[in-house]
Amino acid sequence: MKKLLFPLFSILSLYTHSQDIKIKGLISPLCIFDDYSFPTIQHGFELRLTKRLALYSEAGIKFMKTSYEYSDTSFVKSKGYKLKTEIRYYVKNWNNQKGTNERGLFLGINTFCIRHSFNDLLYYTKDSDPDIGIPDSFSVLKHVWGANLVFGWQQVFIKHIVIESYGGFGLRRRKTENHNLQFNPSMDEIVHSIDPNYEVIMYSINSEAGIRSLFNFTAGFRMGYQF
Repeated sequence: MKKLLFPLFSILSLYTHSQDIKIKGLISPLCIFDDYSFPTIQHGFELRLTKRLALYSEAGIKFMKTSYEYSDTSFVKSKGYKLKTEIRYYVKNWNNQKGTNERGLFLGINTFCIRHSFNDLLYYTKDSDPDIGIPDSFSVLKHVWGANLVFGWQQVFIKHIVIESYGGFGLRRRKTENHNLQFNPSMDEIVHSIDPNYEVIMYSINSEAGIRSLFNFTAGFRMGYQF
């Protein structure tokens, strides 16, 4: 990922020095608490292209394990990253008569890519002995890519402080690979709890190898600084 990010930031730096433009650096604080995918330190840059068009690019790196990972097994290293690129159109409205990206409503389209590897543990039973739960540790590699239609609101305070909120929906394509898994879904049964259990739900999802197309929803807020 470093090889991918270095040229991006180099291009941004050269473009900034060659033209009279503004760049906004933003962070996504809620991503620190994202346990469903994985917690990331996530930041991005918005580059104004025209009065109303802007390009936003974002990258995140996993900095800690999720609550559902199994730490006593080390088939793979726990790591992950997220990449996103978004083209934005700032709408001219009553609070943004000039139609620039200083503030106001924006509409956009983004594409994203997520890669995540970790270790997990599930319990399953066999038909020959349904009363005994068998522990099974395994590794998981997930590769997700997709696109969203997004909308949001951005405001710039005292010329430099940037706050924005956003939401959107789209489609994601998820490829899951499992290794060292002894559980056979055609013959065995995953042990489920009587009451809803987050850990059981997650290892049931993580044990499903293959490619799936899913509805995607995104929302959050960002804060940052306008250079």
